[in-house]
Amino acid sequence: MTVDHQEDNSIDTNLETDSNNGEPAFRTPKVKNFRTLQDDLIHAVQEEDHSIAKVVLSARERKWEERAKNEKFRDPEVEQMKRHTALQIFCIIGIFVGTFFFLKTIVHSNLFTQTSKTETIQRVSFKPTKEMFIDVSRETKDTFEKTLKKTITRIAVPQNGSFIKILLIKQNKPLSTTDFLDLWTTSQTTDKNANIFKDNYSLGLYASEGKLFTFILLPFSGQQNIEKIMTAWESSLYGDTRTLFIKTGTIITPFFKDAAASGTKLRVLEFGKQDPAVIYRTLKNNTILITENANMLEKI
Repeated sequence: MTVDHQEDNSIDTNLETDSNNGEPAFRTPKVKNFRTLQDDLIHAVQEEDHSIAKVVLSARERKWEERAKNEKFRDPEVEQMKRHTALQIFCIIGIFVGTFFFLKTIVHSNLFTQTSKTETIQRVSFKPTKEMFIDVSRETKDTFEKTLKKTITRIAVPQNGSFIKILLIKQNKPLSTTDFLDLWTTSQTTDKNANIFKDNYSLGLYASEGKLFTFILLPFSGQQNIEKIMTAWESSLYGDTRTLFIKTGTIITPFFKDAAASGTKLRVLEFGKQDPAVIYRTLKNNTILITENANMLEKI
């Protein structure tokens, strides 16, 4: 119960006399401003302007404010710009990486090709001082031999150790290996060897002691048993090479024999003692060298 101390809440104890019997009579006490707990709650709500719903909402608002303070503010436009920038950086890095590997592949390929060419020149091929072109589109075995030897006799012999490369052309294209073999070997030899030797053959001349001598380079597949193939070819190799070779003479022993030059094994057929008619040897990069001059063995 709430008591208002500013008001007079005392009980009036004055007695009144009953007019009928002359005895004193009691009055019902008068209580001023009597209030209950319910009245106080209603008054508090009215005065403070609070309600249960408002209290709950206020608590939630405080939680949201605290959460907003703890979380980082994210602007959608800023986030989109960040993603766009990240994508650009990723693309630029990808372009640089791809370009790096592309250039590395090109450099490696060129280096490998250049190395292969250098090794070929050192081991097999030759650096010609001159190149000759002969059109053999209408040539046969007989006519080709005459044309070739007539052309060679007209060449001014260069200094010793020089090379001249002869390029054979047929219908404006380099002559294939099959057609090349067909110009100077028997039909049987051509049929057997056409699929063994590759197309990058070479026909050339070598200057030695003021003269020109013919040589042939025939690359072959590494899977072939080249010794067996060449041994079988020895029976007709001298007759075949007479179309290309310049030296002449009489064969004393019609058989090839083993020999060595600069520590390298070779096979030779001689006109006489130490006078080779045909020499051939296998080079390190799967190439057969056939020549009529022993001095060029150290050059190729």
